[in-house]
Amino acid sequence: MDRKVFKFFVFFSLAALAGSIPAFAQDDDSQQVLNQIHDLESKMRDDINTLDQLKKEASQTDAEIQNAVNTVPAATPSPIVEEAIQPPQTTETVSATAPENAPTSTESASPTSPIESTPPTGSTTESIKAPAALAQPSNDSATEPASVPQAAVVSATAPEAVSAPAVVSTTATAPAAEPSNSATAEPINGFETTPGNQAASSTNQATAPSAAPANASQLPAYQAASLTSTKPPNIFKVTGEARAEMGLYGNGTWTFDRANFDLNERNYRVLSNAALNNNINTYDPAIYSRLKVVMDASVASAVVSMHLNLTVDPWSFTSKSNTQLIHTLWGDDVRVQYLGWGSEPYTLATVLNGVKYGDAFLLNEIKSHGSTIPAVNGLPGNFSNQFGQTDILNIPAAELTSTFQPVREAWVDIKPTDQYSIRIFPMAYQDQALNTDDPLKLSGNREWWDASPWLNSWQPGNFNSGATPPTFTKGYWDDTLAFFTRDSDGLRLTALRGVSVDASPTDETSIKATIASPKTLWQDYGDITSVPAAVRLKQFLGDWIYVGGTATAHQGYNDGHLDAENYAGGGDAGIILIPGFKLATEFATSRSMYDESFPAYTSKFGGNAYYAALEGSSNPEDMISKDYFGYQPIEKSDTFYKTKLYVARMDTDFESSLSTYHQTRDDSFWADHLTFYPSEYRYMPGISPPQSEADFSPFAIGDGIDYGRTVFGWRTETNWLNGKLQGLEDVRQVTNNDGSLADTDGRLGLTYSPTEKFTTKGLFLIESLPKTRTWLDPYITDGVTGQYVQNVAIQGGQDPSVHTVSGGARYQLTDWSAINGVWEYTNNFQSATGEYPQGDLNSSFLTNAFQSGKVYDTSVPFLYDQGYFDQPPYSYHNIFKGGLELTPSEKWHVYLDFTRNPNKFAGNIDDNMTHYGIETSYVPTPKIGFFARYVYSTGYDINRLVNDNVLQDRGYSNFSFEMRMVLPKDVTVSLQYGVGPAYNIQTVTSNPTLAYYSTAVVQTQHLVRLIIDKKF
Repeated sequence: MDRKVFKFFVFFSLAALAGSIPAFAQDDDSQQVLNQIHDLESKMRDDINTLDQLKKEASQTDAEIQNAVNTVPAATPSPIVEEAIQPPQTTETVSATAPENAPTSTESASPTSPIESTPPTGSTTESIKAPAALAQPSNDSATEPASVPQAAVVSATAPEAVSAPAVVSTTATAPAAEPSNSATAEPINGFETTPGNQAASSTNQATAPSAAPANASQLPAYQAASLTSTKPPNIFKVTGEARAEMGLYGNGTWTFDRANFDLNERNYRVLSNAALNNNINTYDPAIYSRLKVVMDASVASAVVSMHLNLTVDPWSFTSKSNTQLIHTLWGDDVRVQYLGWGSEPYTLATVLNGVKYGDAFLLNEIKSHGSTIPAVNGLPGNFSNQFGQTDILNIPAAELTSTFQPVREAWVDIKPTDQYSIRIFPMAYQDQALNTDDPLKLSGNREWWDASPWLNSWQPGNFNSGATPPTFTKGYWDDTLAFFTRDSDGLRLTALRGVSVDASPTDETSIKATIASPKTLWQDYGDITSVPAAVRLKQFLGDWIYVGGTATAHQGYNDGHLDAENYAGGGDAGIILIPGFKLATEFATSRSMYDESFPAYTSKFGGNAYYAALEGSSNPEDMISKDYFGYQPIEKSDTFYKTKLYVARMDTDFESSLSTYHQTRDDSFWADHLTFYPSEYRYMPGISPPQSEADFSPFAIGDGIDYGRTVFGWRTETNWLNGKLQGLEDVRQVTNNDGSLADTDGRLGLTYSPTEKFTTKGLFLIESLPKTRTWLDPYITDGVTGQYVQNVAIQGGQDPSVHTVSGGARYQLTDWSAINGVWEYTNNFQSATGEYPQGDLNSSFLTNAFQSGKVYDTSVPFLYDQGYFDQPPYSYHNIFKGGLELTPSEKWHVYLDFTRNPNKFAGNIDDNMTHYGIETSYVPTPKIGFFARYVYSTGYDINRLVNDNVLQDRGYSNFSFEMRMVLPKDVTVSLQYGVGPAYNIQTVTSNPTLAYYSTAVVQTQHLVRLIIDKKF
């Protein structure tokens, strides 16, 4: 079958699975079916009234009551009821979707029995079947209030016709004084039973008074079993997603799969138009289809439970070539292997290293022709000789071998008691890594956007025998594929394989341990490159003191042999000195041994780390078991404060490779600005509100802690005047362990809302740095080492310190309009911009470094073309932002905004780029919405600067539009034009506080996307 025909078939097959669009036009259900349901409801009410009358007149003997029930097709709350019910294998249940927030039978049940369908005595809940689903059975159940004298839950089931009384079943609840002998199906491990499994637990059950118990022998076998069995049932639950998408480009090209999350990154890609890159307008088209089935099962009375996630999407299909050893023009040997995946017909970009000379060759994405990769000729090396010449690599054509891997998650939980559980996960996401809660966070410390260090593989070192003199390239923990490999939702796809244990021998003791090994999409399952492990022990000695211990291990392998080891361990303690004040401490030590496959070049080092903090909170409840970010007021309007005074030190040779500290030591750039952006996109149906600034406060401000540093810090947050005045203060001084000053940071942020209509914000920042050193950038660092990179534009002896004063306000003019504005006075061209775009103009060169009489190849990162950017001492400038919010009706929202910023290098990573914009959302019903945005922005053309060394100030126009519909049965249909706002926090690569503002492009992209998505 032709590939395009196959994609076309897959798309429309998934679209058919995804949902019933015609049902939307009928606004859930046809009027005719509604009338049938109302007639059925009326008939059932008549039957109930008839049975009430019979109840008064009938004899109290079992025989007379049974005869009365048999003469009426519907049941009532009588002492004994035999249900008129068809066997599960022949009965189709049809349910109506309840109005939002409508009470359900589950909500009415006892909290200890979430799946119990019997409401409390005195309540009345009637379950009406869904008209829209009469054409097909449904497992969904919903209810709406009904006025019936006694508590009753009425369910109409109809295989074909709604009027057939033989398919009406009733659950009747006896008065409170009459105990029930019906069996209750309890959920196991939080998994809900599905209709297919509810037969054994009798969801259509009658509750009889104890004086007249139901006779199980008179019931069908499957009902009798449910009345006599007390063993909890096995649970099996299936959920998932079916998604179909297609795209049409402006040139008339259709596509069904083109997706690569890495294209959203504002890195080297915005400087290139090679292969997948499109200069400043590089973005992820995110065109893909998916079928995801998640199965959860619990067996043996909840002792064993299982989880399986099977996903078929473009990232389930991977390919790779055989490894080739190719000779270069100068006689070096280079190992070449291509990697590809089904999301696009291109290989992955990679850096190829020579095994004799240690040269490096950058290989960009290569377009494949079916399974064939064409030959690549004339690839230059990174080294150059005294004549400026470089080595040349010619790569012959290669064939790709494809692999299908649909398993994303698979694990088994064994929980013999409530105190002990074991999870065996042959395949899992990074969320199975153990992130420890010790003060230094020896495992799992990272930025919100970064991959877990547990996913890193070990890249072995190499002895460059052909170099003169011979050199050695050190091995390192490699996060290249861990960071790169994501689907278009931002979900990281490098897997973990391992085992975890969670034990609580007593209420005061907890033990958590995990050992795993990462697996990339292209790695054979049996291959092991690294093995991370961590253990966390915590012992509470009352409600005022605890002691804890943390141990981590990280091993790397070279062709199956142990080549790298890092071990870190620490002891910590917390003690409540007086109510509201806690002292937290930790001491840790580490030992590292790398390149053990080359004994002459093995590196061995170790060091210690220390931490002590005095924490206080006006809400002392459970302080001993919380950290600083866990201290919260009971109510948002409560007068509240929390504070932390801390000191920390890490030796230069201390290392815990299961955590990264280089990014978390500094403030996030988005925390250095004020904004009142309201986000009109959030009103769209099916869209969750963006996370608040409070959700990201743990990531907004750094703590200064990193290798080779000592930090003294003080942070305080307050809430006064019934929540109208909020403040945040953060001060820290960081010194290098040799005593030299690294930086001093201070921050004061205030928010004051004297009325509901008026809110003001203020922000004061200072970042004081030592005088510059020649050719060394004072802000931009190497992400691997944390060291500052070379910048030949930097002159020594200058003051690189930056300061910011900012204020803003929002005022609600009327019920339908509001205005906001922000003023910022700053000289921060660096950290407040995320070093964008100047940080993208980077490269590296190799040089020799001498250590203990041995010669090592060392990569030296540097910046280029920096003379176009402002250099220390930085000049001050004013930034003005304003916005007008209009709400002509509850269904229609409009926002107009502008920014004036003299920094013409400001980019589209936030709302600080000079621009004029308008966006609007119109939601005529909760099921359909329209959103559009137009932005005209101006700034320097970074591509002209890189390619032509010309500074050109130019304008950009960007328009995007979306129509979004929510159909019955959890089906969502979206029609999109252009590139609009990021739709969830995972897809935001720059500013999480502007999740529905940031876009990857500055110009209109002529692309139409149709997305049909169904959750089940």
